[in-house]
Amino acid sequence: MQKAPQKLRKEKKASFTQKKRAVSTKATKKVAAKKTTAVVAPIVAQATRGISTKISAPKFTQISAPVISAPKTTLNFKLAPLSTQLRGFRTTPIAFAEPEKKQIKEYLEVTLTSPNVTPYYKQKAHAVYVATTHGERGILRNASAMVATLRPGVCKVYEDAAVTDPKKFFLPSGVVRIANDDKALEITASEIIPVEELDGEAAKKLLETATAAAASATDAAVKAQHTITMRVANAIVKATEKYGKV
Repeated sequence: MQKAPQKLRKEKKASFTQKKRAVSTKATKKVAAKKTTAVVAPIVAQATRGISTKISAPKFTQISAPVISAPKTTLNFKLAPLSTQLRGFRTTPIAFAEPEKKQIKEYLEVTLTSPNVTPYYKQKAHAVYVATTHGERGILRNASAMVATLRPGVCKVYEDAAVTDPKKFFLPSGVVRIANDDKALEITASEIIPVEELDGEAAKKLLETATAAAASATDAAVKAQHTITMRVANAIVKATEKYGKV
């Protein structure tokens, strides 16, 4: 059905009125925006007056330091020995004695001593065998200088080259030294016992007792003492089995 002319006119009029209102609203908004910009712009300009929007980094001027060259000099001196330097701290002069020059003998000079007995004191010998912590050592005349510690064992002294049965001594511990100047042999032991005087049965009993005590000991020092006793007793047992009577 076609609409009535009067109704069509009303619809057209209403549509025209809506469009007119929309145009009027847009114009009003534009005018308000312009007014706001006109009012706010001077205020912002006044507040930011004198402030630069660009911040530039400070400029540094590079200054080159003058090059100073050290003078070329030749150091010509010698460092004095320490003994010479220490003389300056003394108030009295030092009298240096010339070392005594000892002549190397054509035989082995032996000194075997302990706090209780000294079987040999600077006596002639052909060869000496001692038990050190690094093994058994045979020493002849003009041997190289050395210092070694002794382990429990037998010391054999050959007083002459023709001797086949040397003198035997049991040494629990000590120090052996061959001098650097005259190649003399010095053996200092804690104790010196002739092998024929050793008691093998007593050493076996002592070995058993020390072994049991070391096994049951909880303190390290006590255990170390029993261990040393075990080593000495074991060495006595071996010495009596090889050289002496059990």
